[in-house]
Amino acid sequence: MNLDELKNVSESVKRLNPDLFMDRLRAPVRKRGSSSALERESSRAKAGRKGMARDQRVLRISIIGIRRRTLDADNFAGACKQLRDCIASSFNLDDAEKIIDWQYAQQQTRGREGIIVVIELFP
Repeated sequence: MNLDELKNVSESVKRLNPDLFMDRLRAPVRKRGSSSALERESSRAKAGRKGMARDQRVLRISIIGIRRRTLDADNFAGACKQLRDCIASSFNLDDAEKIIDWQYAQQQTRGREGIIVVIELFP
């Protein structure tokens, strides 16, 4: 079966199979002036930082690598630098901000490799 024959595939199937439909996926269109809940919370956290204790964290971001061969902890953190920068910039923050607690972990697999990102918001 040719991919061109799959014209009536739902968006959810395309999202579940990005390796097959990557060129057909589009970023969601946002209304002008709208923002996601995480962006709104991030801006509230950024505005409220002045009165916050220095070591208090607001966001815990865990990056979990699913890999066939695990790396040294420092090498894995270095390999995730671009992802870390992108995640921080999506919140309009620098990745060195003290309100973000970065955590890294790896899990060995015999199957498909990938990355899991877990974002937890703490009051």
